[in-house]
Amino acid sequence: MKTNFNFQNHNGSKNSKGAGYPPQKLSLAEAILWFVLTAFALCLFGSSNAQTAIVNVNTSFISSVQTKNYTAAGANGSSFSSANYQYTFGASTQATNHLKKLNSFIIGSEVYTYADNASSVVKIRRVNNTVVAGTRTLLWVEKSANATNSKIAVVNEYNDNMESVFDGNSLNQGTDNLFANQGDGNGNNNNIERLDVIFTGGVISTINSKVGFALFERGDDNAHDPFVIAPITAIDVNGNPTAYGNILRVNTASFGNLPSSSTNYYIVRKDTATEASLKMSTSGTQKIGGVFISLNDLGVAANVKIYGYSVIGYDLPSNATSLNLVDYTNTAYFPRNTSSATMQGGIDLIALTGVLSAPNSIILPPVAINIVNDTILNTALVTGIAPFKASAASGIIASYTIQSIPSENEGVLYVCDNGNCTPVTAGQVLTAAQIFMLSFQPNPGYTGDVVFNYFATDTYNQASNVATYTIPVSGQNPGVLPVTMLSFTSSIDNKTVQLNWQTSLEINSSYFEIQRSEDGIFFETFATTTAKGNSSLISNYQTKDDLFFYSKKVVYYRIKMVDIDGKQKFSSVMIIKVDAAVTRNSVKAWPVPFISQLNVEYNSEVKQDVKISLTSISGAVVFNSNINVKQGHNVITINQAQSTPAGTYILLISNGAKTEALKVVKQ
Repeated sequence: MKTNFNFQNHNGSKNSKGAGYPPQKLSLAEAILWFVLTAFALCLFGSSNAQTAIVNVNTSFISSVQTKNYTAAGANGSSFSSANYQYTFGASTQATNHLKKLNSFIIGSEVYTYADNASSVVKIRRVNNTVVAGTRTLLWVEKSANATNSKIAVVNEYNDNMESVFDGNSLNQGTDNLFANQGDGNGNNNNIERLDVIFTGGVISTINSKVGFALFERGDDNAHDPFVIAPITAIDVNGNPTAYGNILRVNTASFGNLPSSSTNYYIVRKDTATEASLKMSTSGTQKIGGVFISLNDLGVAANVKIYGYSVIGYDLPSNATSLNLVDYTNTAYFPRNTSSATMQGGIDLIALTGVLSAPNSIILPPVAINIVNDTILNTALVTGIAPFKASAASGIIASYTIQSIPSENEGVLYVCDNGNCTPVTAGQVLTAAQIFMLSFQPNPGYTGDVVFNYFATDTYNQASNVATYTIPVSGQNPGVLPVTMLSFTSSIDNKTVQLNWQTSLEINSSYFEIQRSEDGIFFETFATTTAKGNSSLISNYQTKDDLFFYSKKVVYYRIKMVDIDGKQKFSSVMIIKVDAAVTRNSVKAWPVPFISQLNVEYNSEVKQDVKISLTSISGAVVFNSNINVKQGHNVITINQAQSTPAGTYILLISNGAKTEALKVVKQ
């Protein structure tokens, strides 16, 4: 909103206005011209696509721990520049409730919240003009109730970096005249041509109408300034937008009015080259309006990745295309004379950026996990290390990238495949199988922590956070581990996996835990085998795993080796591709043959009622019952089967839509 208002002092009343209202102190001819230009602009740009007004929000407060105090004059060029004021920010202003955060809002029956895992970076794109050059911070901040004529008391913590202010979640601060280059009577102009909110890992929606962005503005009800927004569809290695999707114009009518949102505020600014701190230029009271723009509004289909969005002034020419948005220095599409006295550039954007989603509507980037490996001895031996770990809500991790490697004086990181070891290079991409082949050769003269970094990429080509991998290297032997394993192999036959492992040395070994995982990260023990104890001979072990109800395409196995003193280590991880035929059935009965009771395992897609019956070959029904089953795995025991004669029977389970049959034998 524009701020060239008349004030008696910074506590005085304000002649408030907003988009759709003429600026104050105009002559009759100027006012007529302003209305003509406004009407022309509305006809030229037309109405926006369907966005959703935000009319309610759920908020919370965070208390400040920082404080800043100083004495300075008002901002140069404002009506307050001739006097000095005592400035206080954050905790020195009031004890609690400094940062007002948006938690959620409701549209229809859906609750929208910020996706915490979609990390964003805000970039403000500046181009010098005839009024402003360099970096100018221009903000509005909440005014404290204990302010006086000589005391500028600001509720928010001090922050004179606009990109930092906007890369957060704050409903009680923002910017003033975001795209205005001229026209503000108090000097609140800037040189900003585009504001980018970039998600370096990308954002993908599963339901594109329920994922999007919320923009809020300080202004008067039904008079919030319009803007232009477009999705970023590609970025370069530095995170700069290189391509855009559809251009969307959002007008005043799209905003909702938030009830009880009246806020007392200051406008503060700072020119980095000439000023040491923020200075107040004006103050007033206005309300807050909000609009939700879904990916569907922006023309982004479900399961299509975007990298954020850009906000642009409303004077972007109507003939602009997505290609024209990339170069914000092009004056044909980013004018340098945008005025705060019109609706074109005066949006007072609130510092709320990020992606919001209704439940189960967004595919977030994967999460890589920091790892601390077991301590290894600083010999020249190549030693196997634990694999990388990452989880992906979207599905399977496709690859891992080594972002940095250990220094030469620390040692060498390898990928070792059947004894052939190749040094790893920075930037190298590893497959899901190769992360289980990692080894490290420490420098014999080095002790301490070896640290390098990696990140994961999922099957949607979304990158995770950067995780750290730490290898403690010691000059002291960490102790003898319980088992030396020679091999770990597997085979799969229909629904059964057989795991085989071989040891060459066991010292005080106690037992083996055989563990299974669906994602290669979180393992559970499904079998335990007693170890030999003490042996210098080759020992062979095996166990089987029934995958009758397993629903994933890949299964992970590892063996936990434990000695009698509690020392333990893990084998490498075995990855097995599961044939789709393994998981096509949902019913199993055991034991086969049965003597007394018959146990039935049933995997149900939903909670429902099923009909179970046991019929002889001749058609006689010996058991019939309706049972309510839960979603997932169920075990049903038929005790009545103990009274049935020996013979062959047909077990039927039906949910109304599907009937499955199994042949069972009574002994």
